[in-house]
Amino acid sequence: MKTLKTIFILIILIGYTQLSWAFFIQEDMLKKESKLPKPTHTDTDIVQAEIANLLGSTRGKLKVFNTKLKQTPLLRAVFKEQVYRPLWNHHNSSRSRIIKDLVKAVKESEKHGLNPSDYHLELLQEVIGKVRAFKDLARVELLLTDTFLQLTKDITQGRVVPTKFLDEWYLKPSQKIDVVEVLRTTLKTSSVLRQIQKLYPQDEQYKKLKEALVHYKKIQKKGPLPIVPKIGKKVEPGFKGPYILALRARLKFTNHLSQKVAKYAEFYDSDLEEVVKKYQRLNGLNDDGVIGGYTRAALNKPISKVISQLKANLERRRWVARTEVPKKYIYINIPDYHLQLIDHGKTKLRMRTIVGNKKWQTPVFTDELEYVVINPKWTVPPKIIEKETIPKIIENPSYIKKNNFTVYKKEKGKLVVINSEKVDWSKADPEEYTFSQKSGGGNALGRLKFIFPNKFSVYLHDTPVKSLFKKDFRAYSHGCIRVEEPLKLATYLFKPLIVKIGKKWDEERINSTIKSGKVITVVLKDKIPVLLRYVTAWVDEDDNVHLRRDIYEYDKKLARELKL
Repeated sequence: MKTLKTIFILIILIGYTQLSWAFFIQEDMLKKESKLPKPTHTDTDIVQAEIANLLGSTRGKLKVFNTKLKQTPLLRAVFKEQVYRPLWNHHNSSRSRIIKDLVKAVKESEKHGLNPSDYHLELLQEVIGKVRAFKDLARVELLLTDTFLQLTKDITQGRVVPTKFLDEWYLKPSQKIDVVEVLRTTLKTSSVLRQIQKLYPQDEQYKKLKEALVHYKKIQKKGPLPIVPKIGKKVEPGFKGPYILALRARLKFTNHLSQKVAKYAEFYDSDLEEVVKKYQRLNGLNDDGVIGGYTRAALNKPISKVISQLKANLERRRWVARTEVPKKYIYINIPDYHLQLIDHGKTKLRMRTIVGNKKWQTPVFTDELEYVVINPKWTVPPKIIEKETIPKIIENPSYIKKNNFTVYKKEKGKLVVINSEKVDWSKADPEEYTFSQKSGGGNALGRLKFIFPNKFSVYLHDTPVKSLFKKDFRAYSHGCIRVEEPLKLATYLFKPLIVKIGKKWDEERINSTIKSGKVITVVLKDKIPVLLRYVTAWVDEDDNVHLRRDIYEYDKKLARELKL
């Protein structure tokens, strides 16, 4: 009897416990469900509720199908605005045209130097059309939206922020595009693919660079690049031997030389010489037809590196794709060592330049040229005083006199001329001294200085050392840009300028002012933008691909950042 009574009490207790747990579970579910869209038991509503549940399940980056989504904060904003309704899987179909369009756009991104795997390509191909559970349909919704947001962000802004890893890069990026608004607009159209294609830079240079990338990828598939061997001496026109066969094979491989076989294939004839000269020009080398170390290095550059270089330059163009280009401007491509004055799309002047070396890099930025100084004095920048000037004085005490320097020292807040011979330069504090070099033929700035005021103290100027302009690679300065033909540049800039007495600043007047030795500042009538850029690959109007040496290793750093 006692046993039956005990069993009866246990049954009552178990029933009470189950009722209590059921009550608490139901209450908890009601609390959670109150935050979700009210279900109506249709397929869409179930997916809608699951999307809300997934987005509310974690505060960090969301994972679907064991893959991290890259735009989780934007996903939350997008779907919250949509009250968590599906964007892509209308009528419970994951085979719709817009989804196929998106997948095709992801595949096409490779032609632009982007990596389709960054946009979940493999996973999309694996899951689309194969899932049936509502929970999985919700995950596909998030995956598709994340793909679209990440792809459009990379297309319109670039994959990386340049100022975070590139030294001396001070270009303002293009105005950002609202990728969420792009998503809204795109999903209302009949073709997602066409809308995404419109987001890429539409300028002719970008399109040609993209075509060049496709071209070099085809070349890469042909197999190993034929190597031009080193034979211990420069090879000039008239040379004969198996070496020329290797040279012809290399140039044919990249379509720089036609497939027509020369009658004397081992002979370096005039036809081959013209091809070599053109190849040298395309690689920024002196086109003398002589195959030395620099030309051989360019010929033997791996195709994989050329592809990486093209991708890096496509990325840089995406950074500034929506930046307006002035109608008239001075363009200086640092790795090309050239200045161009462009007026309404036409190059009016082109001349060689010398730019900053690797330790004293010329920065990448834009400013406006305001005035020109004739017979300028040179005030040595503090960094150069510390790193070079004082060490040279210690080594050679006559350095100051030999280079026509006047030395100043700070005394009671003023700069006072001092007798430099009485200074113990081995113990001198560089910050206390200022060095000014007198104007004249030996002045480091030459006879003309072109000023576009900027925080970097960078400007264009003449130089007494003209021999460096003949070199293939011309990165020798402390950051400023030396120009080969400063008189031509000044004459062109002064054309619209008429001084008060009505006399024009022509070449004759500039020369006579230079000979007078007077320091004259000429303010330009109109400021002209100066664009300092870093471009190592571009395509000309005849579809020739130009490649330049990565002097500051920006391509290398960008490739590492992009995981090329």
